[in-house]
Amino acid sequence: MSLIRHILIAALYGAVAIATALTLPYTPLALDRATAIMIGAGVLMFGAVLHEVYSRQVRETLLREELTALAADRDAVLTELSRARSEVKAIHAHLTGWAADRQAERAAVSVPVDPHTGGARIDLDLTDALVQPTGPAATDGPTHPSAHPSGHPLDGLSDASILEQTRAAVRHDRILATVHPGVSLPQRKLRFLVVRPKVLAEDRTELPLPRVRAVAEASGLVGALDGPVTFRAIQQVRESFKRGRTVSVLFPLSPATLQDTTAFRETWEFLAENPEIGQRLVIELPGHAWQTDERALRLPMDRLAQSGVRYCLRYPDLNPTLPVEAMQTAWVRLVRIPGAALIEQADSDAALAILEETRDALDRAAIDLIAADLDDEAGLRDILDLPVDFGEGRLFGPVREA
Repeated sequence: MSLIRHILIAALYGAVAIATALTLPYTPLALDRATAIMIGAGVLMFGAVLHEVYSRQVRETLLREELTALAADRDAVLTELSRARSEVKAIHAHLTGWAADRQAERAAVSVPVDPHTGGARIDLDLTDALVQPTGPAATDGPTHPSAHPSGHPLDGLSDASILEQTRAAVRHDRILATVHPGVSLPQRKLRFLVVRPKVLAEDRTELPLPRVRAVAEASGLVGALDGPVTFRAIQQVRESFKRGRTVSVLFPLSPATLQDTTAFRETWEFLAENPEIGQRLVIELPGHAWQTDERALRLPMDRLAQSGVRYCLRYPDLNPTLPVEAMQTAWVRLVRIPGAALIEQADSDAALAILEETRDALDRAAIDLIAADLDDEAGLRDILDLPVDFGEGRLFGPVREA
């Protein structure tokens, strides 16, 4: 109740009390002045008591409404916490299953879980299991050359050093994830979020992701990158629900992780129980690897697609020989090409005609094209002259940690 309303009510019963004290001596009762004043004081006290009772009732009503709202908020928080625990349990089970499967191949060693954390955090023994290679020996590194992104301060490291740094990052919890926006072109409206792994060296310097992924895939370590990224992608979907945004979340997975049915089973089950999350997830796969392992990947891709998950293929350029029909039946809805490669491909009228023809074939299959790694306005101007649906890169928003 407002202060003004209190003042008005007090003034009202105060006026009634004064009027009673002044008028009683002139009534047929002919009361003396002292008695009239006492009766007026009684009226004033009675009004004050009624005022206090009314005020307390109003306060009680407001408190009850506040408690009801707090109870509703508590129930919402508990529901959210329960869902978050389910997600953590699914991701942890995925990592635990993956590590146990790999350890079983090497030796019959049990993997303990830290009782102080209730299994919510991977302990050192499990981390050691995760970083054991299933391919070549860890000290030898991969046997094929890796792609070195130009200008990175750690380009000079050998593949063996990258592998050792990655194993140390997994062991010491330095596998993070970053998020940056993807927008529609030319409107620049937010349409999806891109989640990428971020691997830190001991001095907190970011390791070059293309080399880390190449080394991890060759050494059987890629599951340690894919697990946290999958978890962060699911978190981003849920955050978008809270903000009332209808955006998808795109994140990379290795074909090896997708085919690991034992370790990935918990993720399938979780998405089957939460299709509203699966409908917002887009898994990015390397295009050439998908074409090579299309038959092996068909079952896990179909199973995730039943929960609404769709796929994006990453290619170094837009090749006119893309298997568009196979992509359509494999639930592929996006093709991601570096923006610089698209601009280079359209350097002549003939090349532009081939690019547009390929783009038309993708359109007929309801597959959209993403121009990736757009970092400056000059590159964007060239991209806007091409038949591109979406763009993503630092130009459209800062890269932040998930």
